[in-house]
Amino acid sequence: MSLQETYLLEEIEGNLQELQACFDKFEAEKQKPKPKPLRRTRQMMDAERDPPEPFTDLSLVPLADELSFEIKPFLRPNITHKRYDDWAHYTDIQFRLLREDFVRPLRIGIDDHLVGKSTSGGDVRLYTGVRILQPVSLNSGLGFDISFSCQFFRKLNWNYTKRLINGSLLCLSADKFKTIAFATVAARKVELLQKVS
Repeated sequence: MSLQETYLLEEIEGNLQELQACFDKFEAEKQKPKPKPLRRTRQMMDAERDPPEPFTDLSLVPLADELSFEIKPFLRPNITHKRYDDWAHYTDIQFRLLREDFVRPLRIGIDDHLVGKSTSGGDVRLYTGVRILQPVSLNSGLGFDISFSCQFFRKLNWNYTKRLINGSLLCLSADKFKTIAFATVAARKVELLQKVS
């Protein structure tokens, strides 16, 4: 056998060994268990659906049934990896997410109260013995004086607390939050709060 033939045989054997190694690797990959397909979550499915109603039809103030865990809000995730379809798509997603950021703490606080958990330290404060007193005229319109039990707030310094500051949302209910009346604090009279405390 000539030197050239020997060299060719060695090269062919080397190529056959590489081919065998590739085949063995392919067979080993075939034997590995295949990953399960990604289970589609509710959020993933909602991201692909159109909203049930335009966000402009939603009330800024939540309805009583939205404050229970029985109704799940329609939410789509914020898009960070691609473009929004259009302006309406962007504003719909952002409005619903911001609204849920506002409603969720109310929902949790009301639920905690209804099941007997303490609401202290959370985002929601509970005031008992609330009574709506006489109507009063304000610069912004008609308002009502209210009173509430201060038995748990005797040591609270109303000059420095952020509780019940102007603009704070109040959820008033007399039937365990089956119906709710919403109000905002229009004028906090610290001198009256300190007299009672």
